[in-house]
This record gives sequence, structure tokens and C-alpha cells, in this order.
Amino acid sequence: MIFPKYIRGLAGMIAGLTCVSGTVSADPVDRYVSFNVHNPSAFVAGFNAFRESGVMDGTTASLWGAMFDGSNPTTHVLVVSYDDYAELQNTDDRVRPSREWSDYLNAIEGTSDVTAIAMGIQRLAVGSDWHKHGAGMVFNMTVRDAASYATEFAKLIDSMDNPGSARLIEIRAGGEGATHLAAITAPDFVSLNTYVDELFSSDAYRNFARKVGDIRRINTTSIYRRVASWED
Repeated sequence: MIFPKYIRGLAGMIAGLTCVSGTVSADPVDRYVSFNVHNPSAFVAGFNAFRESGVMDGTTASLWGAMFDGSNPTTHVLVVSYDDYAELQNTDDRVRPSREWSDYLNAIEGTSDVTAIAMGIQRLAVGSDWHKHGAGMVFNMTVRDAASYATEFAKLIDSMDNPGSARLIEIRAGGEGATHLAAITAPDFVSLNTYVDELFSSDAYRNFARKVGDIRRINTTSIYRRVASWED
């Protein structure tokens, strides 16, 4: 789970995060929906049918299963990615009144509970196709100087070849005090942790930790496995 506050009511997944204004940024936007899934096969089948309906065309989605995620009931996190704010709002305006959305809610009724909803803005991305990678590690952080942290994080990631991808995400809503996520993906669990071992033992990381130590607090570190992904 990315954010540890319990939120009941799946309809909030669409309704809660649509209105964003007052910025010129056109960076990609993610919606994160955390679930406690009781019936994984029915849950995935329901979302498969929803995606195949075409109502979400233009977006990319990936479902991640929690391997190590702290002492909370979340088992899965759904990440839906949009090109920008406008695509998020236009998609929601199309989806909310649709029959496909109603069918989806009916299909997954009883299979899961929503535990958290959040919105993030991608501020840095190294690598591509992260939603197709097999494993991911997410550092949930509270950062006091976003610009300085982003500069140092970019230097760190540039210091070593990455087997997958690295992203820095600014949390716009739903963070429960967190301001950023640092997300690293790799083909599988072994390559992910091998890369992190090498990164953490490097001189570049020691220098990074020294420079950001006073402006960053890591709230939790989670590891996920990719369950499924969908795109046009």
C-alpha cells in the first residue's frame, strides 16, 4: 500500500481526484488506488472486462501486488497513468456516467475494499515501460525542499546503470503527509534488490544521503510484484 489511511467506497476512485488547476505543468499524472483484495481472480477479471470495453482508451494501467508493505491490510495497488491533467479529467468525465463503469462496480462488488486513493505528478523519469516490469520498490517520503531533492535524486540515478526505471513523483493529493514517492522498477525481484544493494553501497549514494538528510524523511519502503498491466 502506498498511503495508509482507510477510505471506503470505490466510487471515490473516479470522483475524488478530478479537479486540478493553477499550474502550468504538463507532466504525466498517476492515480493510485490501494485495495484489500479478497478474491484476486474475480477482481482482475472485472478490471480486464472494464479495460476491454474501451472506455479507458488512452490511459495505461498496472496492478501491483504487495510483497512487503508494512502493517496494513492493502494487498494490491492499481496505478492508472494519464498524459496530463486534462486527460485525467476528460477520462473521468467520460467514465463516471458510463454503463461500463456501473458494470465494473457491479462485477467487483465483494471482491475488495478500497483502502487509499492518491494522485501523483511525475517529475523525473529515467528508463521506460516501468508498468511492464516485474517488480518495484517505492520509497514514501516527506521532503521539505523539493527542488534540491529532485536535483540530488537525478544525480544519484545517473550515477549507475538502472536495470529498469526510476521515477520521482510529487504527491498532489492523498499523501497523508507524504510529499513524494521515489519508485524503482526492474525485471524481477532479484534484479531489483541487487540494483538497490549496489546503489546503497556506492559513493554516490553516501554523497546523496549526506546532502538530503536534513530535507527528507522516509516514511516507509514497500516492494511490489506486477500482477497485470493494460494499455491501448
